[in-house]
Amino acid sequence: MSEHTEEIIQTLSQVPAIPIVRSTSPEAALWAAQTILSSGWNLVELTWTIPQANEVIAQLRKEFPKASIGVGSILSEAHYEAAQLAGGNWFVTPMLDEGLVQAVHNNGGVVIPGVLTPTEVYRGCLLGVPAMKVFPISSMGGVSYLKSLLEPFGHTVQQPLQLMVCGGIGLEDVAAYKQAGALSVGLGKALVSNDILNRRDGDLLRSRLSALQPVAI
Repeated sequence: MSEHTEEIIQTLSQVPAIPIVRSTSPEAALWAAQTILSSGWNLVELTWTIPQANEVIAQLRKEFPKASIGVGSILSEAHYEAAQLAGGNWFVTPMLDEGLVQAVHNNGGVVIPGVLTPTEVYRGCLLGVPAMKVFPISSMGGVSYLKSLLEPFGHTVQQPLQLMVCGGIGLEDVAAYKQAGALSVGLGKALVSNDILNRRDGDLLRSRLSALQPVAI
């Protein structure tokens, strides 16, 4: 594992949750990410589905040069290349695409592919990915399903298994997932809800972030 990859994984492991911003408005997405990164957090994930996502990411990189910016919903090598050019540090897919994983690895990037089944987890281990995202975790049984995956694959031949979890997780569930062994927990609408985005309710967003005990930049 490269030094850059180790740094990303360490950053992900040190926060109680990953704030995920998804919006149909680039202005709202930028506002939410700015609020998060100016409230004591050192990372945020934005989905590539945000209109003009590359411009939003580039603006954040300019304002917060030391922040760890993840880009989610990456579906192709073209998505990855554009997101990296805009300033993304790590990249998340909703599926396990071996060709995409290899392309990112060949370019020195950090990709966290989405997996769901034990077979996909095993394939990810063989590919040598530094971490995988179990998605959608809540649909499969939540914490109990995470434990079921970690039992047989808890430590591969190469490295300890690092699993992020995402999909239908509430703020009240974060501690249980972390205690069960999750590398980190992705929080989308439970943290950055449509209501917060529409009303630009910074007080409510900061209150939710504060409840998660953020790590200072």
